[in-house]
Amino acid sequence: METECESPYCGKYTLEKIYDLVGRNDYTSTITFRPNSHSAKQYGNTLTIVFLYTQQERVNLEHNIKTGVTGTHGYVKAKYLLFDLPDNKIETLEKIGVNTIDIIDIEWLPYTEHRNTYGSKEKRHINTIAIESKPSGYENDILWMYGALKTYKEKGIGLCPEEQANYLAYKLILEPTKLTEEENADIYDAEGKMNEDVAYVYLGFKCVTLNISKEEIVDLMRLCQKRYTKRIGILDNRLREIGSSIEKLKKTEPDKADFLINAVRRFHEKRYNAHGKFPLYLNLDGFLHIYLRHVEDLQIGSQYAHKDKFQLYEKDVEAVMSRIIHGINTDYQVFKTDHPDQRYSKYGKQSYYLLGDYYTIHINEDGSIGTFYKNRNISNE
Repeated sequence: METECESPYCGKYTLEKIYDLVGRNDYTSTITFRPNSHSAKQYGNTLTIVFLYTQQERVNLEHNIKTGVTGTHGYVKAKYLLFDLPDNKIETLEKIGVNTIDIIDIEWLPYTEHRNTYGSKEKRHINTIAIESKPSGYENDILWMYGALKTYKEKGIGLCPEEQANYLAYKLILEPTKLTEEENADIYDAEGKMNEDVAYVYLGFKCVTLNISKEEIVDLMRLCQKRYTKRIGILDNRLREIGSSIEKLKKTEPDKADFLINAVRRFHEKRYNAHGKFPLYLNLDGFLHIYLRHVEDLQIGSQYAHKDKFQLYEKDVEAVMSRIIHGINTDYQVFKTDHPDQRYSKYGKQSYYLLGDYYTIHINEDGSIGTFYKNRNISNE
């Protein structure tokens, strides 16, 4: 552990000195307060924290340091890392912070598991763990898939539309006598015709288990073709927005065309909320919006060249998005409870911070991710 007393920053701690010493790199810090100061009376003699900054605050501090301005005092926000402060004081630390004139010592421990990449123009490398699993056969898989969805429902966790269709299909297969009136109404219309999203899963199961009639095979083939045609249409519309099309892309950039067509064919909605009745999920339209506009590896033409781009490889975008969306879920559930019909956003000063980067997020009224991207690093402009 390093200590300020051995560094060239002897004397009072200013906003610039704190940032230069520990804030820029998100070091874990233990700060000691001046005896009888306001901070000492409110929080005790010491706090173990990580300092917090908005993107604009970082830009301002970088500018001050570069131009020789190092004597600014004021409040600096912090995230408390231990367990003995009451919630209201933790909230005050994160929203208001501590006054720099109250700090007389800082000890810090460089946090090296994830390198802060603020200001770097290089692509980021995200460490992920791949867990391999082998299917046990669709007849067995459906038991645990239904069991998981049923547990989510019992816990009051909101499902995304695709999960809801799967749940209804599985229940129709495994527990048809336990379907509620509301569930039956979701499965069948007034004329007794099955909802197509439910039918796709239901008939798919019957096909795999070889318990399907010729008429049902025809219905399943029709649903598969309709589903594929709809998805390809969504992709083609997105490509036409940027002056391209599937056919054009096949000729000019066949690798990207193959990736997108296969991604669209295989796509499944993904829900990110592990708790809460309001689903937070990525649908196909959101996937294409994010990847075509903000993933540099999939840049097509020049229409969206000005858009902010992830400093990530395509394969790592979803991992980062998953981590960040998980991080906003608690706040999102509170917001949707109070504002059920409103869009949820994190941008500007409220942008989500992760490992040196700030991210903008917009969630549509139904819980689908409207857009998600890394903010431009304006300190490098």
